[in-house]
Amino acid sequence: MLDPTSRAQALARRFNNVLTALGSLDDRKETLTPATAALLAQVQDAVEATRQAFEERWNNLAAVDPAVRDRLRTNLCDQVLRVLAEVAQTLLPALDGTTSQGIPVELDPILTRLAHRADPTNPAVILSSAPGFQYSVQRVAAPIQMATSVTGKTVSTTAGLSTFLFLRLPKIERDSALLHVILAGHELGHVRDWATQTSQNLVPPPLVLSTGAARAEDIVTHKNLISFWAREIVADIFAAFIFGPASLLSFTELVLTVGTLSGDSFTHPGPNRRIEIILGVLRQLDYFDNQEARALLSDLEKATAGAAATPVVVQQFSGQEIPQAAWDWLSSQVPSLIAQCQSALAPDEILDAGKWQEIEAAASQLSRGRPFGELVTGSGDASGDISVIPVPEPIILNAGWLVRMRGYEGLAKIVDLDPRDTKQSADLAAILDGLLLKSLEISDWRLNNAWGK
Repeated sequence: MLDPTSRAQALARRFNNVLTALGSLDDRKETLTPATAALLAQVQDAVEATRQAFEERWNNLAAVDPAVRDRLRTNLCDQVLRVLAEVAQTLLPALDGTTSQGIPVELDPILTRLAHRADPTNPAVILSSAPGFQYSVQRVAAPIQMATSVTGKTVSTTAGLSTFLFLRLPKIERDSALLHVILAGHELGHVRDWATQTSQNLVPPPLVLSTGAARAEDIVTHKNLISFWAREIVADIFAAFIFGPASLLSFTELVLTVGTLSGDSFTHPGPNRRIEIILGVLRQLDYFDNQEARALLSDLEKATAGAAATPVVVQQFSGQEIPQAAWDWLSSQVPSLIAQCQSALAPDEILDAGKWQEIEAAASQLSRGRPFGELVTGSGDASGDISVIPVPEPIILNAGWLVRMRGYEGLAKIVDLDPRDTKQSADLAAILDGLLLKSLEISDWRLNNAWGK
């Protein structure tokens, strides 16, 4: 099985399986978004070019001295395997998750628009679903470029050379609009961080340990912890500025679905630390000066008070001096990170407490069982000065959370369901999520179809 011929036979089977899987996706290409269709075409072109180049190079090596031929063919197999692994492990799962059974198709154009505002290079956005309860974002270079490692030359494609942005949501939560604030807020917050390089511009100080000079591997670990944790914090800050309390409430609900509020890891600071930072942004946006808004936040404020000052415990480490040093320095940089994130946003992107009346108005409509994606403005008198404008996504989603946190008051009465009953509460949540998805769809349609003077 280790000889090149056996490996080539195995690769032939892998090629066949990958091309078959891509072919099944091609059979439903009329249901794909333009970005997904372009991704599929690029992957197909890359795999076919890789297969052809593999066969040609394999055959050409037949004339090479046997003493080096096996080594060269083994290297060729390794190159091809890396291409197929990328397709099988990253690209095919993303493509498989683009069916309407896995994603709320109403959100695709909205997330694309928000992603393009976050990243002016306008990547092709692929909304996809995945197992489990994880949200994620991944930037992928034009897949056609994978083939160059095998072909040794640029491969042509009719699909363009766009960079792709994979946005993944939990398939099981397909219709959970309230949770999808994480995707629009935190995950696209990572995209804004990539565009502004806010976390990358941090310069950690030299690591000083109580035991003496730090080893090279200790210095790398220290830098990596700061880098990983800073990315999450910056994404949280961007989300808090853009989506206000909804960013905090959705994050907290997801955390409590899969774990607890405490617990640091190598890639993420503890949720309680992050919540305390998000609350700091919301305080800066004056939400704590609004009695109704503060009522939504007070429990989390109490539960996470002082979290930043608690000892760091990362289970992967036997000692905590390096993680603690990383957190101590990074937490001192939070005020600067908040200021940098705010300065990177346009004023109309920031949702401060001054918008609370708009949130209340939207919540009032949702409580009556009505979608609220557009707003009629103007006097409507003889002057005819009237127009219909879209309600911004942050207003809609915060209104949804307001209805939810107030126990579905109004909505529960209209549909005759008791929020104290577990099953009926779940039914109410589904109804509210449906109203929110419809509101977002209306808002997006109105944004692209202006009406009025």
